[in-house]
Amino acid sequence: MLPLLRTGVESRLRAQADAFSRRAAIQVVAGMAATPAPALVVLLITWRAVRLIRQIATLYGVRPGLLATLGLLRRTALSATATAVTEAAVNTAAHAVLSSPLLTHVAGDMAGGAVAARRLIVLGRATGVACSPLPPE
Repeated sequence: MLPLLRTGVESRLRAQADAFSRRAAIQVVAGMAATPAPALVVLLITWRAVRLIRQIATLYGVRPGLLATLGLLRRTALSATATAVTEAAVNTAAHAVLSSPLLTHVAGDMAGGAVAARRLIVLGRATGVACSPLPPE
């Protein structure tokens, strides 16, 4: 019965959760390009990650337990921090190497956006595993 559930219902839920994660990643990258301050980027990533957790939990029809929620929120905080640090480091390096302010801004946003997008996709998958009623493979 377990393999049947994994290939049927679970695979469709996982595909929808991945779609939610990709949408969240695109929204964060677009928001980062439009947000001028790194502090606002951290708030944007945190808000979108918490919203992603809620969307996937609703999709599965459950809420993750207390420990799973705390673990997911810890991942959210690490994601926002890593993105802010990456963006700041790349912006500093770009200011030192590039002469154009536009190129400097774009280089920093691209690096930070890539980190944020990847971390949101990983967070979405971890949320799906935490919310799934099936035991992990």
